[in-house]
Amino acid sequence: MLATGGNVMLNAASRVDGDVQAAGSVTLQQGSVLNGGVVQNSIPSVTPVPEAADAVEEGTLLVAAGATLVLPAGDYHASSLTVQLGGTLLAEGAVKIWVDGAVVLGGQVMPDSGKSNDLWIIATGSQDFHINSQAQVMAVVDAPLANAVVDSQLVGCLTAKSATINSNGKVAKDLSLGVSSAEAAAPTLVPVDEEGGTAKIGKVLAMPNPMLSKGNQSIYVQMLNDADSLEFCIYGKAMAEVAKWQASGMRGPWISVPVPAKMNLPNGTYMLLVRARKGNSSCGKAVPLVVLR
Repeated sequence: MLATGGNVMLNAASRVDGDVQAAGSVTLQQGSVLNGGVVQNSIPSVTPVPEAADAVEEGTLLVAAGATLVLPAGDYHASSLTVQLGGTLLAEGAVKIWVDGAVVLGGQVMPDSGKSNDLWIIATGSQDFHINSQAQVMAVVDAPLANAVVDSQLVGCLTAKSATINSNGKVAKDLSLGVSSAEAAAPTLVPVDEEGGTAKIGKVLAMPNPMLSKGNQSIYVQMLNDADSLEFCIYGKAMAEVAKWQASGMRGPWISVPVPAKMNLPNGTYMLLVRARKGNSSCGKAVPLVVLR
């Protein structure tokens, strides 16, 4: 859901999948897409979430290009938050981050659970909240005093003073919260240890999930040890294989593998199987994958 205390603007080639509620107007330019209900001139609840008394002080929180910051479950307070293009912020468990100043998200920002409500970014100030081009964000964003500018993909929900969704910007509700039956049915393949080594992987995340457009998607794999190669398979109805690709030279603890840009799956729910191989050993994990275009 997208809720603002002011206006919402969807520029050409932008998209919102979910409901929109605004105290002001909701404007859709030609070429924009809104899949959901619209309520205008109705004041939504945009009060900030109260800060936890025992939040860990982080000061200026910066994740540089090529760096990965893993935040364990808990509450955090920062004077500003920046994730540069090529940087990754990963929430390990339920995480809330209160930010007094500017928030600029240009890289990967996500919870390791693959569920947006396990990562809250709460901007308490009035500086603009930016989701830059090429960013991939899965989170609950609560910025009631800030103007939100979305140039890329946000999966979760957004509350702000006002919101502008620019060309190629997308806001989508987190369908993974509604596919628990598929997740429960997803097979988890236990490690097979054979002579020559042991391959072990932990969690598997598709980001964004749902996939919203061609390209600009990645699969994140938690490596419990190094692997010689990773194999990715996507299965559709009747477990028919619809896509397959490989990557090699994998080193942990978390690795990111882009989805081939040429892959263009129709809307639906699929099963993503990731198999790690090391010597004569292999280990596989399967997770549900939603495609929404």
